[in-house]
Amino acid sequence: MKNIIYSISIALAAALPLGGCSEFLDTVPDERTQLDKVDKVEALLVSAYPQRSFAALVHYRCDNITDFGMTQTGGQPISLVQFAGEEFTWSESIQPNGNDTEEAFWTACYEAVAHANHALHALDDLPETEGRAARGEALMARAFSHFYLVSLFSELYNPTTAALHPGIPYVTEPEERPIVTYRRETVADTYAKIDQDIQAGMPLMTDGAGFHAPKYHFGIASACAFATRFYLLKGDYGNVIKYADMVFPVPSQFDDILTPAGTALKNADGTPVKNVSPADNAIAFAAGNFHPFISSYTSMSTATGIMGAYASSSTAANLLQSEQFTSLGLLNYRYYSRFGLSLNDARSMLFADSGTSGGDWIFLGCFYGSDMLFLPKLDYDLYKSSVSATSGIPYSVMPLLRMEELLLNRAEAYVMTDDFDKAIADMNVYLSQRIVRDATSDSGRVYDPKNFYLSRDRALEATISDRTVNGFINQYNDTASWPEIKKALVILLLRYRNLEFWQEGLRWYDIRRWNIPVKHTLASGASNTLAPGDGRRVLQIPESALLSGVEKNERQNVDDVWN
Repeated sequence: MKNIIYSISIALAAALPLGGCSEFLDTVPDERTQLDKVDKVEALLVSAYPQRSFAALVHYRCDNITDFGMTQTGGQPISLVQFAGEEFTWSESIQPNGNDTEEAFWTACYEAVAHANHALHALDDLPETEGRAARGEALMARAFSHFYLVSLFSELYNPTTAALHPGIPYVTEPEERPIVTYRRETVADTYAKIDQDIQAGMPLMTDGAGFHAPKYHFGIASACAFATRFYLLKGDYGNVIKYADMVFPVPSQFDDILTPAGTALKNADGTPVKNVSPADNAIAFAAGNFHPFISSYTSMSTATGIMGAYASSSTAANLLQSEQFTSLGLLNYRYYSRFGLSLNDARSMLFADSGTSGGDWIFLGCFYGSDMLFLPKLDYDLYKSSVSATSGIPYSVMPLLRMEELLLNRAEAYVMTDDFDKAIADMNVYLSQRIVRDATSDSGRVYDPKNFYLSRDRALEATISDRTVNGFINQYNDTASWPEIKKALVILLLRYRNLEFWQEGLRWYDIRRWNIPVKHTLASGASNTLAPGDGRRVLQIPESALLSGVEKNERQNVDDVWN
C-alpha cells in the first residue's frame, strides 16, 4: 500500500507521496503544516488513531482457535490472510508489507502519534479557549497509541517489576527528520507518561457534539472507557471505578429474591440474595447503550445485517471507532481462512456456566457457520484506487472501545478491591442484556430477573471445577490467600469477556494478565503450548525499529517445539 519508511514514525507519513523522504524534507507536503485554525487541527486528528488493527494482531494468538487444515477452496488462497497462520503459531511475521503484521501496527501507531503531536504543536500557537477540545483529544489519542504499543510489545505492568522491564519510546515532539534515534524507557516510565496524558486530557473532553463524526474522535465516554482499560491493566482499581462511574450509573435499586415459601433467600454465608431491580437506572442505561442482541440482532435475517449494525456509528455501544486496513473481516468466511472457531470451541464458550443457574447466552441465536463458526461483528469492504478498479485493499470499521467493556472493567475492579456485592450487581446488569430464557425462539428471548441472576452461592457453584490450586492461575500466584468468592467472580468475568469480546482482541490481554496457558494444535496433529512466562507472549519489536535504536525484546523461556 505504501513504502515502508524506516523510522519509528514520520510526521504526516500518511500524506507523503511515494517519491520518498527527500521531497518531504525539501517542500511543504500539504496544508496541515499550516495549522492556523482549530478546524484544521480537528481534521488532522481524524488521523491520530492507528489505521491498522489491534484485534487482527492478537486474535489468532488466543485460545478457541482451530486449524482446519485448508479452506473450502483447497488452501489458503491469498497472502492477505497469511498473518493468521503466523499469529496462530506465535511466529514473528515474515510479511514486510502486510497490513496485519507487527511491522504495520507498530508503524501505524507511531504515525497516529505523529499526527497527535503535530496537532498539539499547532494548538500552542492558537487561543487556548478555541482549541480546548482538540487538545484534549490529541492528548488522549497520543496516550491511546502508546498504550497499544507498550501493552503488546513490552511486559505487562507490575508495580514490583515495571522499572526493570523495557517499555517503548514515548514520543511527544513532532518529527522533522526521516530517521530519529530513540531509546526504550522502562515500562514504569511509559505507563507514567500515558497516565499523565490521560489526566491532562480528561478535563478537556467534550461529548463530541461539535465533531462531524463524533464516534471517530475521543469524547467523554470513550475517554473514560479507555481510562478503565488502562487502569485495569495497571492495577489502579480506584481509577477504574472512578472513570466508569462518570459514564455508567451505579445500581441502587434491588429486589429481594424469595424462596418458594415467600421468605427472603440468603446465601450460605448469611448475606441476602438480591438482584438489581428492572426499574433501576443502570438496567435502563445498559438496555439503551449495549449492543442490542436481544432486541435487534437476533431478529435480523442475515449475518451481514448484524455486521452492518454492529459496526455502525449509530449503535450507542460503540464509543470509539476507526476505519482500519485489515483482512480480519475476510476471515469470517470459510473459503478464505483455515483458522477459526470450531463447533466444539463455540460450544465451550456458549455453554459456559454464566452463574445464573439456567438460561441461554443470547449470542447462541447469532452464531453462523457449520464446521467453522463466527459471531457476526466485522464485515469488510475494499478501498479502491479508482471507481473502475476491480480490486482493492480490504478494510473494516472497527469498534475500538465499547460500553460493555467499561461495565465489566468496573465489575472486575470491584472484585479486586473485595467489594463483591457491587461486583455482582454490575455483573447482573451485564447479564440482563445477555442471558435469556431461550435464545433459539422469538418468545424466549427475554431476561427473567427473578430466576436468571448471579449470587454468591451461584458463583461458587458455577466455578467449582476451576477453583483448585492448579486450576485457578492468577498473576499474583497467591491463590491461597484469596476468598473463594473472589476466585469465582474472576473466573466468571473471564468467561463473560471471552464471549463478549470474541474477535476483538481483548482476550489476549486476559490471557497475559491472568497467566492463562494457550494450546494450539496444527491440522497435522502437532501441538504447542504458550505457557506463562514464555517470551512469545510479548510481541517482537519490528526490524525497522532497529534503525531508530529500539532494541528487540529478549526471547526467554521460549518453547517453540511442535510435537
